[in-house]
Amino acid sequence: LTKSKTGDKMKKLSFQEIQSPPGPKHSDGIIFAPESGTASDGTAAGFVTFANDLVVPGTSIAAGTETGHCVQVWDNTQLACYFNFHLEGGRIIAEALFDLPNFPNADLVITGGTGKYLGIVGYGTTELEEGATIIYNLRYKIH
Repeated sequence: LTKSKTGDKMKKLSFQEIQSPPGPKHSDGIIFAPESGTASDGTAAGFVTFANDLVVPGTSIAAGTETGHCVQVWDNTQLACYFNFHLEGGRIIAEALFDLPNFPNADLVITGGTGKYLGIVGYGTTELEEGATIIYNLRYKIH
């Protein structure tokens, strides 16, 4: 967990996702709901579930865990994702809309928090780190 204060009184928080292998903790790609349409014509309902470890970027130092899910939207070209970042002292809840051609780059919005993150407001970005892991860069305030 990398924290710093910035000139605009927003705090910065960064952590890196270590993706779980496909299986019970992480979907192996997009799962299509039975009888919801077809993947080829864009009418199927697709989703992804995940539970991953979080570390301080560029290290193996544990920062917490991440759970959530994504739903495929807009003619199968976007994923609406909902995150629960479980960190020391509380949880940050966020969501993002990923354009699949640009995955995993996206903007996200912080929608709530618990514990020491109760009253959190803010936003963030995602970026691809070498090794196919995602780094989350958040900027926030606690009200």
